[in-house]
Amino acid sequence: MTLIDPARHALVPMRVAAPTAVLSIDVEPDYNGTGEAALDRLPELLAVVAELGVPLTAFVEGRVLERRGDLVAALAAAGADVQLHCYDHRKPGDDPADLARGVRAYEAALGRRPEGYRAHTFRLTEDLYAALLAEGFRWDSSVLPGRGLGANAAAGWRAGDWFRLDGRIAEYPVATFGALGIPFTQSYRLLMPGPAEAMLRAAVRLPRLLVYDMHMVDLVRATGSLAASPLPPLLKAAYRASWRFGRRDSFGLLRATVADLRRRGYRFAGLSALHRDLSSGMGIAA
Repeated sequence: MTLIDPARHALVPMRVAAPTAVLSIDVEPDYNGTGEAALDRLPELLAVVAELGVPLTAFVEGRVLERRGDLVAALAAAGADVQLHCYDHRKPGDDPADLARGVRAYEAALGRRPEGYRAHTFRLTEDLYAALLAEGFRWDSSVLPGRGLGANAAAGWRAGDWFRLDGRIAEYPVATFGALGIPFTQSYRLLMPGPAEAMLRAAVRLPRLLVYDMHMVDLVRATGSLAASPLPPLLKAAYRASWRFGRRDSFGLLRATVADLRRRGYRFAGLSALHRDLSSGMGIAA
């Protein structure tokens, strides 16, 4: 599975005019399995996002689009920017056939074609990229330019806030702790002791375009789903560590994150709306 190599493509680094944050969630069954204890609590996240007054971009897995019309309707009713995730998180990632199946599921659920995509565990491969172009996607938010599961360490991905790729698609990378490359996501931050995470956040320069990733299993505890998950033991141990000290949810961290980014001068946007703005000439070449 070869991750996309920016050196093989016409990559144009771009900048945003002002600090901009995007809250995004990958909407999928729990822990790469079939459990849905955390997924069922998606309406709680929608209530928190409404309370905070920020837009939400939701990348919905194909299985969820096919089977959980209630959650798709709740996302639409809440005004979320609903886009496509991989078709089945139990597999290592989409191939072109699975992507096409996900597109059909999206069309059946929402009556239109998706514009944006996020790959399973950030793994945007060369084959999957070609399939995105063939399916007419306008933008992607898969690349994690740093360290961690699925990360793409190619230097080209660190040259801009976002990228025009081959003149055909835009890439909006997932946020990291600046040059350190540690993912600035709900999953990874939960693994850090609170004071250490706060010191790290204060010490580094966060991305000017900050695409924040999370999952329902990062936001609410789902012990039963984790026990039944097909994840390897090391990953299960990491997830258990993220829920140490008996914590039941991490909505407090999400609220604090939004407040901190506002203090730093970030505005909040959904990715589709941001893409329309940047495509209309608001993007700046790096």
